[in-house]
Amino acid sequence: MKKLISVLLAAFMLCGAAGMTAGAARASAPQADKSALNAAIDAFEAKNEADYTAASWAAAKEAYDDAVDVQGDRRATKQQISDAAAALNSAIAALVLKPVATDKTALEKAIANAGKYSEKRYTAKSWAALQSALAIAVATADDASATQAQVNAALAALNAAVKGLERFSYSFAQLSYHGVSRFWSWILYYCLFGWLWMPR
Repeated sequence: MKKLISVLLAAFMLCGAAGMTAGAARASAPQADKSALNAAIDAFEAKNEADYTAASWAAAKEAYDDAVDVQGDRRATKQQISDAAAALNSAIAALVLKPVATDKTALEKAIANAGKYSEKRYTAKSWAALQSALAIAVATADDASATQAQVNAALAALNAAVKGLERFSYSFAQLSYHGVSRFWSWILYYCLFGWLWMPR
């Protein structure tokens, strides 16, 4: 009986020693390289959820959670690490930014103001410049996909065109010429029709 106990005890000790040796071997075995996986995780953590659509963020978050699990698994294989990193990078690339609302209030006010000017008071060149800027401004205001930068540019161009309007200006000689021409026109009109209406 004592001999049997001794044999069993020796066997138990041998098994324990073998288990400890295997455990030590596993502990000392080099882990697969996770640098690419770590970089993908860092890239996702640098993102702001509020900037992206809910659907694209949810998909990326799922890939991120899987990647974190693999990152913490000391027994993860090289293939598992590579797959997790690739999946997370793909999900990050597929993130969709939320559309940014543009403020067109100032542009719309400028368009309304530009419509108050009268062509007959300004030079042809300055009026043409205003109409060109106004057409671009209206198109930008009507464009639902216009960015804030485009809106701002159209507003600046329209304001510059309004500011650049030039009124007609006549020199003294021009005014004298127009005055004399009008005077003789009335004289000619009176003489012609006065002669026709004279009693005979």
